[in-house]
Amino acid sequence: MTQVSIIIPVYNVEDYLEKCIKSILNQTYNDFELILINDGSNDGSLKICERFKLEDNRIKLINQTNQGVGIARNSGLKIARGKYIYFCDADDYVDKDLLSENIRLAEEYNVNMVLFGNKEVFTDISKDLTHYTKYYNSSNDFREVFPTLFVNHNMHVLWNKLYKRSYIEEKKVRFSTRTLGEDSLFNKQIYNDLEKVYVNNQIYYYHINRFDSAQNAFSSDRFKFRLKETTELELLFNSWGILKNNKDLIKNDWIKTLFIGLENVFHRDNNSNIIFQRKAVSEIASEVSIVNSLKEISISDLKGIFKKCIVSMLKLRIFFLIVIAFRFKNYVKKLINK
Repeated sequence: MTQVSIIIPVYNVEDYLEKCIKSILNQTYNDFELILINDGSNDGSLKICERFKLEDNRIKLINQTNQGVGIARNSGLKIARGKYIYFCDADDYVDKDLLSENIRLAEEYNVNMVLFGNKEVFTDISKDLTHYTKYYNSSNDFREVFPTLFVNHNMHVLWNKLYKRSYIEEKKVRFSTRTLGEDSLFNKQIYNDLEKVYVNNQIYYYHINRFDSAQNAFSSDRFKFRLKETTELELLFNSWGILKNNKDLIKNDWIKTLFIGLENVFHRDNNSNIIFQRKAVSEIASEVSIVNSLKEISISDLKGIFKKCIVSMLKLRIFFLIVIAFRFKNYVKKLINK
């Protein structure tokens, strides 16, 4: 059996793909298969995949019409034969020892998942796990540390985790067809009953936060999907019996969801007029969970003058001023970037 299957969905990333693939092929650990899923790219990504496939017989290539990153990953899972699964994004790159050191830990502790550190390339923000390095044997142990990991680490994403394939199959976990937040929902299914987890404090993943990535692009569904993510997190905490002791965490995640929704309304690629924007702000602020969070949040708990002002206006339901504030902020940002 191949020890690990590395699954990489590919869509219009010709400027980043070669560096990503090379970082995988240059691993100090060699017993892996690399599954590339070209999801209907219309740039040079497919040609890059085909060239590397000819050069290395560990590479498998799936070429499909554009169906979204979740379906692409499901296509990879369908043919994966590794004992472990690792998901990588095609525009990022990894440390040469990612596989060797994390597979060693997975084998030594017989885990269902290894969690490790990452670094944001352009912002130079590191997410290491120095204070949490440990083997968590039981589900209760993992649940106890999860809120701290959630606040200080990327628990939504896939690329800082090594999963045991048999656990994924046992729990029948697959990606949804949605185009945003599919990784968060996948992980929520993983976390439900998760035990046997090793947290590794070392950094192995380098994430490039592109302004034109799906994560940062305008989407009319972004707030709806993010709303579901926070709802699922609250339900998860409730099912674990830890919601009562983590009310502030959930409240802060609702505020984060609020601002993700607002930033999307005023995204540079959203050409809506002022009237539509005011209506959109009103709709976001009228969501029951957002209303409750606004009632509970203290302005002093918020960081940054802009955020404090926006929440103050939301509490007073002065939506038109919020529109003016965001439009002015975008205008200033545009001037600075000229």
